[in-house]
Amino acid sequence: MKIPANFKYPGFYDLICDAIFHQKLAQRENDSYTVNRHARASIIASALAIESCANCLLNDLDTPKKMLDELDKLNVIAKYETYLMLNNVSNFDRGNNIVEKSWK
Repeated sequence: MKIPANFKYPGFYDLICDAIFHQKLAQRENDSYTVNRHARASIIASALAIESCANCLLNDLDTPKKMLDELDKLNVIAKYETYLMLNNVSNFDRGNNIVEKSWK
């Protein structure tokens, strides 16, 4: 029996794996140029993974395509805040000292 399905591959796991891979390579190297190269790649992959996760959460919302296109233009923290607010998951306090420090 075949069941129709729509599979999406956002690349989130690839980004996490890339971040870990480059971080481990940076730790193994002795040459500062190579260490910095791998460290930068790890940081960029981590940032992209965070954005990918936010986009996956927004895509999980039951909203029209046009609204999703507008939500996609938000910055990363606003995407998480919007998702949490629309799902009544949490009172996300942007003014919280911990939140401010982690996103500035």
